[in-house]
Amino acid sequence: MPQPPKHLDPTASPRAWFGAELRYWRSEVVGWTILKLADKAHVSREVVRRIEVGEYNCRLVLQSYFAICFDSLQTCRSELSHGVGRWTSARSD
Repeated sequence: MPQPPKHLDPTASPRAWFGAELRYWRSEVVGWTILKLADKAHVSREVVRRIEVGEYNCRLVLQSYFAICFDSLQTCRSELSHGVGRWTSARSD
């Protein structure tokens, strides 16, 4: 039986923010499974799962792959590509 997704506090760190955003766009906006996103981004589903729970430090190259996967959603690409900078600005306020 699948466990409910781990709750992340997006303000806790850039890694938590990106994990929460990736999960939101993957599941709520696009409606993909972890496996579908992993296949499209050419990574294992374990990598996607670890990013979504804030356990994996997602490099910029991989963030770009995820943005490309959601290419049909221009808003998503912009949010995922520019989010960490916004997180840092908001955190310093």
